[in-house]
Order: sequence, then C-alpha cells, then structure tokens
Amino acid sequence: MAILFKAKKNSVNEAAVEISKRLIIDKKVSKGDMKALHVEAKSTHRKCCITAEQVYVNEHCGVIEGGDVEINHIKGGKVSANTVKVDFLEGGDITANYIYVNNLGSGNKIVSTNTIEINNVKGAKNSLVIKPLIDDNMLSKLSSLYDRVALFKSEFAKTSSQLECKLKELEKQKRKVQEHRIKIKKAMQDGNIPHMDLLMGVKEFNMNSKEYDTLIDVIKGLEQYIKEDEDEFSKLESSIIINGKIINNSPWKENNHILFILPKYDLEYYTKKDDNIGEIYLKYSGNNKFRLETKCMEKDSDSSN
Repeated sequence: MAILFKAKKNSVNEAAVEISKRLIIDKKVSKGDMKALHVEAKSTHRKCCITAEQVYVNEHCGVIEGGDVEINHIKGGKVSANTVKVDFLEGGDITANYIYVNNLGSGNKIVSTNTIEINNVKGAKNSLVIKPLIDDNMLSKLSSLYDRVALFKSEFAKTSSQLECKLKELEKQKRKVQEHRIKIKKAMQDGNIPHMDLLMGVKEFNMNSKEYDTLIDVIKGLEQYIKEDEDEFSKLESSIIINGKIINNSPWKENNHILFILPKYDLEYYTKKDDNIGEIYLKYSGNNKFRLETKCMEKDSDSSN
C-alpha cells in the first residue's frame, strides 16, 4: 500500500518527504531535494529539485527529474523525464522522449529523442531539438537497402527496354514465321526437304521467344526484389520518422529554431511568421545523408527543405 503524506499548509518537512511514496503538497515546495514515487504540488521554488516517477505540478519554477510529468504552467523551470505534458511553457527547459505543449510561449529549450508536439505557438525564439536514435548499424542497413533498390530499379529499366525491343522483333517476325511454318509443313507432306532459310527463320523466332520469356522472368524477379527491399526500407525509415519529429497544430511565429542532431552532422530550420508547417521530420536521401521534410497542415503534400 502506498504511503500518503499530506504536507502542512505552511511548509514541507524534508525529512518526512524523503521517506514518502506518495506526496500531495498544498503549498509551494520550498528549496531543497525531494524524492518520492508520486508527487502532486501546487508550485515549486526555483531552487527545489523533485525526483519522482509521476509528477503533477500546477506552477513550476524549479527542477524536476521524473518518469511521467504533467505541469500546468512552467515559468523558467527545468524538467528531465520520459514524457512531459505542459499546458503553458514559458522560459522553460525540457528534455524528454515525448513532449506535448499545449501553449508554447517564448524563450524555451525543448529537447526530445522522439516527438515534440505543440498545439498553439504563441511565442518566438524557442529552440526545438530532436535527437533521433540513429546508430551506425541502422544507418548502414538503411544505406544498403537504398542502394540495392536503386541498383534493382536500374536493372529493371534496362531489362524492360530489352524486353520492349525483343517484343517488337517478335512482332515483326511473327507473320513471316507463320508463312514459313506453312511452307515447311507442305514440303514435308510432299516428301521434300524444307528450304534451310525457312528452318533458320523458325529457329530464330523460337530462340527470340525463349529470350523474351527469360526477360519476363527476370522482370518478375526484379519486381519482387524491389518490393521486398522497398518494404524493408520503408519500415526502417518510418521508424525514424515516427520516432523523431516535430508536430505543430497552429501557424508558427518567426525565429523559432528547429534542430535535428544526427551522429555526424546537424540539420536546422528557422521558422517564419505564419509558416503553415504541421510536421517536420527526416527523409533519407542516399550517401548516408538525411534531409528535412515538411508537411503542411492544410494538405498532405510534402516539400523538401
């Protein structure tokens, strides 16, 4: 059973706080360290540090280290957690895997390894940083699949061209071959040896037909290889997109800095006033490189940056 501790109206007893599992604090949490499994507080002092698995705070100015954190209003406070949900963020510093901000004010720094989601952008000069979990093994696999698909598509285009030429050749030969076969059949019925040109014409047609069938099989094989590798590539790239992007549901203000930090280089974008960008995420572009891709809120079409 969880131990419930309710602090006195005028202060928080730090000795009692340290042994508690569940804390409900009616007044402002004073400066100092606090550890518990579950904390609910009205407000925090700027020199206060709360460490808990679950934290619910109305107004936050201090430091929180936790698992799942919900805050009504952050005013210059810092949070490091797994998930963070904030109604109004102003001058705050948040680091978490998933971050949801209902109203984004100004002068905030937000860092996520997964997703930053914003409902309303009300301010400017914010720093929004995504650090996607892309390791060397994932990048190597992505690059290999990308290159293989490109190679298979090149072979597919070349084989398709050969197939088209072979089909035209067969169509030209078809009428003559039919005539040749009739003449060969008649000669054999009459007990004569068919003319060599007739036999060679039919033989050439048959060889071309076999080559055509072989090209068809090659095309089918390439189509299967392309589909399998594209599906695998798409799943891998989708995991990067899903697990590393910024979502926004309102027009941007100017001078918000968006930064994607990758293992060997960074990608950045500065928002302009009334930018109608609903999503910003990574797309692989070959040669171990990514580019930033944006999706508008009003339509589903993508545009590269």
